[in-house]
Amino acid sequence: MKNAIVAVLFVLVSVASAHAGDKWYPKTLTADSIYTSTYVTLNEKCRVMIPKEGDSIFVGAYEKLANGITNEQFAEVKGGWIVDSSTYRTYPQGSEFYKAFGLTEHVEDRFVFSRVCSSAAKNLPLEVRTRFNGAYGISE
Repeated sequence: MKNAIVAVLFVLVSVASAHAGDKWYPKTLTADSIYTSTYVTLNEKCRVMIPKEGDSIFVGAYEKLANGITNEQFAEVKGGWIVDSSTYRTYPQGSEFYKAFGLTEHVEDRFVFSRVCSSAAKNLPLEVRTRFNGAYGISE
């Protein structure tokens, strides 16, 4: 019985944690910031930044894989297209990947944001979703 209670609590905490990351929060900006607004998820794995000038948006995403590898993507989205993207992969020290590639490498993975943040994007304010214009499958 005790194991069943622990299992139920674990499931409830896991579900609550997953949904906690789906809500976006405005980030407080300094007066000299180049952004008009920035939104982050509670777990801070997803970030969307609206610049003061231009019609681009900037996104950031972080994921940690089961093998300890982390991917961190920064991208610019404009007119429904990913116009610039950089993803950095970090390997756990001591792993075979680390021995082969070093601690961090630049990789061609433009879709970390899509994998990690797209399900939460439906909760962004409408004016922010509109700026994606279909990029990453996100629109009004």
